[in-house]
Amino acid sequence: METMLQDKLHPDETLLWSGKPVFKTLGETHKNFFAAKVVFIAFASIAFFMYYFIGVKEGTIPSKASVLVIMGVLAAVPLLLEWLDAQKMKKTVYAVTDRRLIALVDTAVNAISFDKVGEYKFEEDADGQMSLVCGCDMMKKSPRAYRASAVFGLRMKDDNSACERFVMYAIPEADKVKKLAAELIK
Repeated sequence: METMLQDKLHPDETLLWSGKPVFKTLGETHKNFFAAKVVFIAFASIAFFMYYFIGVKEGTIPSKASVLVIMGVLAAVPLLLEWLDAQKMKKTVYAVTDRRLIALVDTAVNAISFDKVGEYKFEEDADGQMSLVCGCDMMKKSPRAYRASAVFGLRMKDDNSACERFVMYAIPEADKVKKLAAELIK
C-alpha cells in the first residue's frame, strides 16, 4: 500500500504524513448498532420460519432443506458485513500532502484538495478513536457512521465544487494530523 501511495502523488506534491487506521472492530461505538441488526434479523428469521413451517405443515409450501441453508446464511450477514468492513479498513492508508488529503481504501484512491474540503472536524468516538470528517454530509453523522463512510469513500457535489463526504477513520497520530489540518485547510 505504501508503494501505491507513492504512485498516487503528483510529481510536485510532498507527503507530510501517512498512517493506517487503528480501530476496534466491535467496540463501544459499533456494538449497539451491530446488536440491533442481529436482533432484527433474528426476529425476521423467526417470523419467516414460523410462516414456512406452518405452510409446510398445511401443505401449501413444499418442504425444502435449501430454505434452512438460506436462512442460516442470512443470519450470518451482519457478522460477515462487519468482518468485510474490518478487512477493507486493514488495507487502508491515509495521507496528508502539501496539497491534498488522501485515503487509499483497498484499491480505491480517494483524494480531496484542501480548497474543496469546506467544513471539517475531528471527532473522538466512544472507543477513543479519532476521525477527521469533512463535508456537509458528514457534519450531520454520528461517529458510528464514520467507518461505513470511510469504507464507501469520497463523495463530491455534482458540480465538484465541494466535498460532501470524506473520512479518515480511527487516525493514528491524530495530533499530528490535527496540526497539519489547521495549517493547510483554509
